[in-house]
Amino acid sequence: MDPLKYMLEGFYLHEGQRGELSGYFYLGARQQIDGFVHDAGSERPEQQIRGVVLTHGVSAQMRFLKFPGGSRFANLVYSLMRTPGSAVSGDVTGEYKGRWLAIPVHLGLGHGDLLTRLTTLDETSAVGIGGMAELTVRK
Repeated sequence: MDPLKYMLEGFYLHEGQRGELSGYFYLGARQQIDGFVHDAGSERPEQQIRGVVLTHGVSAQMRFLKFPGGSRFANLVYSLMRTPGSAVSGDVTGEYKGRWLAIPVHLGLGHGDLLTRLTTLDETSAVGIGGMAELTVRK
């Protein structure tokens, strides 16, 4: 089965400033996501994302790494939960709210099972830089 394409748009806050995100991802096997976002507030706005969406009935958690434009290493993780009122069982569309965090270890595209590392990443080990984020995912 071919991966499904989803659009995403939203924002994040950093030091009181609002940054806009828009882009897309493909949802593949094992609920893995692979796509690109345009981060209007970044020096290198075109950025790859890789992650996972974990769904259980109507609840869903999305975690993805953001790779600065042209880099094979990520230093930010987004961790978001779907809001209950926007949920459809078995689907990943809806509104997600959560946080973005700078991580102490730069994870690379070639670092073994990146998704296992992502789902077990300890958010308390973040380096103190981060803020809130909200995204809407639609087909």
